[in-house]
Amino acid sequence: MTKNNELLVKIASLYFEHGVNQNEIAEICGIERSRISRLLLQARNLGIVQFHVIDPSSKNEEMSKQLQNKYFLQKAIVFNTLNVPENQLKKAIGLIAADYLISTLKERDVFAISWGESVFYTIQGLETEEPRNLTVVPAIGGSDLISPAYHINEMVRLIVTKVGGIRRTLYAPAFVDSKPTRDSILNLKDIRNVTDLWKSVTVAMVGIGKSPFQYRSPQSEDLQFGHFYLEEREQDELQKMNVVGDINTHFFGKDGKELPASIHDRIIGMSLEDLQKVPQVIGVAGGTGKVDAIRAALRGGVLSVLITDSETARQILVEE
Repeated sequence: MTKNNELLVKIASLYFEHGVNQNEIAEICGIERSRISRLLLQARNLGIVQFHVIDPSSKNEEMSKQLQNKYFLQKAIVFNTLNVPENQLKKAIGLIAADYLISTLKERDVFAISWGESVFYTIQGLETEEPRNLTVVPAIGGSDLISPAYHINEMVRLIVTKVGGIRRTLYAPAFVDSKPTRDSILNLKDIRNVTDLWKSVTVAMVGIGKSPFQYRSPQSEDLQFGHFYLEEREQDELQKMNVVGDINTHFFGKDGKELPASIHDRIIGMSLEDLQKVPQVIGVAGGTGKVDAIRAALRGGVLSVLITDSETARQILVEE
């Protein structure tokens, strides 16, 4: 790949996949702001950027019923993949999930959100003419990763702007240095005002992450995430425990049960046990690389709703 094409891929990825605005891209890439729109057009003309039409009404009812029956879900929504490239699936899932979320959120719901790109694209797709009185709360602390999909307080603000209600801000990182540090932060009054609401959450939306050892691309933000936050001993520990995936940065094995991993002692966020007490937990995830993680999450009983694509659903329904 030429250096120019590498630049085009980087700019297109930041803009279309991570929602970074053009001013920020210019600063990140060290080029003039006026060049960004021309480079995005060039990326489209070269086929680096492609657009696909997603029909939210194109559902696979049979697979939805199979998932609901097999995993005792309140609801499963499976949309027909329609040859959507895997790197566009998160946006497609977000579009479908936004439509469902608007239909399910009601007055006085306490709505908790986790982070991740599928959740982020869901928020981007929210649109309603009937604002409602929600309380929106982060399910996890913040992150310094560049992707807006991990800027939890900003995501909460955006939901309130689009749907209505009040927002609660969690002034704490997702990962701290140690358990004593976490316990100290959790005892702060400003933090307790938010975390106490976790007991009252009526609807939660979460992404589902695959094993941090499953990523292969050095450029993968998920890989960078794992290596940035996980200490070497924690990586070794999780690998020995045969980690399959995570929800809200709490890692689970093949049975979907939270692993007794030491990293959980330094996380500020709702645990899987916390989420199991929520009346409706909506999981948004898809892609063949996440089949094992999604299947395990379903086995663990944390999710009450799953929104995914037909190819992922087909593989989930085929037992190992």
